[in-house]
Amino acid sequence: MAATSDETEVIKETLVDETADGAVILYWANGCVHCETVKSKIISGRVDEHLEIIQKESYNNDENYQDFFDRAKFCQIPIHQMGVPMLWDGERCYRGVEEIMGALASKLNN
Repeated sequence: MAATSDETEVIKETLVDETADGAVILYWANGCVHCETVKSKIISGRVDEHLEIIQKESYNNDENYQDFFDRAKFCQIPIHQMGVPMLWDGERCYRGVEEIMGALASKLNN
């Protein structure tokens, strides 16, 4: 897998694509208040009944962290701004509660 250095470029072809069938990936971490807000809004809005949302705890799982890191690098997010919650739709990263919920709403309406 790609090294976690700032100089390593990540290209889309090297990313394992779990989103080919329209799924999205939500990266989150234990103890993250904003992550819990997103997860709660997904459940209360029944978003997960209409979209496949793959949830990956990213701070306590090395494989999930590398996956998160590679996608954040692909989206050109500076290392000092990388964090969860982050949503990946196969093309783009969305960060923060409002941006993530907006992206999910947009996917639901398409």
